[in-house]
Amino acid sequence: MLRWYHDAVKCYVYLSDVSVGGSVGKPAFKHSRWFTRGWTLQELLAPTSVEFFSVEPERLGDGDSVVREIHDVTGIAIRALQGSTLSQFSIGERMSWAERRETKREEDAAYCLLGIFDIPMPLIYDEGRKKALIRLQKEIKESWKYKLPTSETQKGPARKEKEIEILKCLNVSPYRDRKDRNPDRVPGTCDWFVSHELFRGWQESISSRMLWASADPGCRKSVLAKYLVDSVLLTTESRTVCYFFFKNDFED
Repeated sequence: MLRWYHDAVKCYVYLSDVSVGGSVGKPAFKHSRWFTRGWTLQELLAPTSVEFFSVEPERLGDGDSVVREIHDVTGIAIRALQGSTLSQFSIGERMSWAERRETKREEDAAYCLLGIFDIPMPLIYDEGRKKALIRLQKEIKESWKYKLPTSETQKGPARKEKEIEILKCLNVSPYRDRKDRNPDRVPGTCDWFVSHELFRGWQESISSRMLWASADPGCRKSVLAKYLVDSVLLTTESRTVCYFFFKNDFED
């Protein structure tokens, strides 16, 4: 569908819930249901030109003249709204464009993103939203294996040298494989966290790259971070992981 819209010379958007009495910058435009529908994401991003009309109908503007308003409503990057290649944006960012959108059929929450990621995938209605999103994530992960530069896919000593080089550029501690497995952690302390459905969902999502832990001082956030890095994340997949924290009285 995205390719079909991309080939269109112009896309006309009829906002049946917006009256000409409210200008583009007013809530009537920004609160239109059109911006909350899953499939309209492709209609918004793919065409060369998009024009908006009210219920009367009266022309409200085009994609260029209301780009700031659309960005405020949808959270979509202005560069993407102005026609930049979608592959320039991260997986997580593109996923976020559909977070607040709804679809009549729950599986369409995943299917409406196929064009955004340029992913071919059979539509299996009645499989449910969760399974559809899992299939989409797997397809995206597979497709990105072949798009990564050689330096990102190399294994063994060559990859470790690359990691050391990156860490030196970041001016952080030298690379090392941790041998101690949280000697200061009481057994079972962090098990509740890793068994929670929210953490499991984050861990399974390929778009998740950072886990932010925020709590009062002394809550043992560092112990939790060490446990996740050493005992959980490194054992689930071969990848480089780390944790860090900010300290108000530490200038570096």
